[in-house]
Amino acid sequence: MKENIEGQAEQTSGKSKTPETATAVRSGRRWFWWILKLVVGIILLAIIINFVRKEENLWAGFLDADLRWIGLGLFGVLLHFFLFYVRWRFTLNTIFILSATPRQIWRSLFGGISLGLITPGSLGELARGIFFPREEFWRVSGASVIDKLYANLTSLFLGSIGILVLGMDVLSLSGSWNYLFVGLMAALIIAGIVFLLRPRILAASLRYLSRYLPDSISRKLSTFSEYLQRLGPGTSWKLVAVSVAINVGIFLELYCFLRAYTPAPFWQTFFAFEGSYLASTLLPLTLGNLGVHEGFRILFFSAVGVAAAPTLQASMIIFAVNVLIPAGVGFFFLPDGRRNFGIQRRTVPSQTVGRQR
Repeated sequence: MKENIEGQAEQTSGKSKTPETATAVRSGRRWFWWILKLVVGIILLAIIINFVRKEENLWAGFLDADLRWIGLGLFGVLLHFFLFYVRWRFTLNTIFILSATPRQIWRSLFGGISLGLITPGSLGELARGIFFPREEFWRVSGASVIDKLYANLTSLFLGSIGILVLGMDVLSLSGSWNYLFVGLMAALIIAGIVFLLRPRILAASLRYLSRYLPDSISRKLSTFSEYLQRLGPGTSWKLVAVSVAINVGIFLELYCFLRAYTPAPFWQTFFAFEGSYLASTLLPLTLGNLGVHEGFRILFFSAVGVAAAPTLQASMIIFAVNVLIPAGVGFFFLPDGRRNFGIQRRTVPSQTVGRQR
């Protein structure tokens, strides 16, 4: 009897350590999946490079670039980062009524890119709130959700148009398959327009959907719908205009870098870019979509007559100037953000954290 009591006491003491053990297990799993996705991305990119090298000397081709187009592309990079800044500042200071300084805005933008690089689907960008005072963390996180939402809805809208145009020209579907394809793409285009311009419809849909989901997911959807309620028609139009400008600006950068190596049809390349961007966004298989973006671009661009080698060369330049270099800048700001977040997690009550997530 005494042994049983002692055994139960040991089990009880073991249970008291369960939270720390569970945290360690979750951390270990996160690192495992992080490393796995990184390895998969590197392998995928290596396969793509090896495939392209069989057709053309990829590295020697970099030296044959037309520097005028490279210069135009780099100017486009500066312009599109300025538009990023404009949308983020508008979301913070106009929609969420914050008083973010230019320094905070730039630090959170670059830091968000760093976090997005090491997370599938760039979801780490939603943690920009760690670069602000802890009392503003959840409001900034809400602004991050809106900012990311409009980027993805714009990609859905333009990408669906791109896939529809290319599909009708390239796939040559017949009969019921053609009607099914056109109907599906048209539905996605309409959904993109409705949700972009009337986000409160999306908010109402999420509230209705949350009734039939587990509590943990339901609370997150309810919080998300509250964020969407802040967006009126006028605000939505402004966000749409800037988001479309950013999306088209990224294409113009890529097109300039592509033209540095080969001629390419403008509008067909535009639709191929939008279709490949949407496809890679929907399949966040690797960290920073490494290898996924490049693979889909080669697939879609080849459908409009653009060779694989210049497509990969332009994609690698885009990845360097739009992701790697800004992420390198953002990594310098991460220690401050981690200290902010560490303080926040100790000071915010657990019930509030669970409710806001």
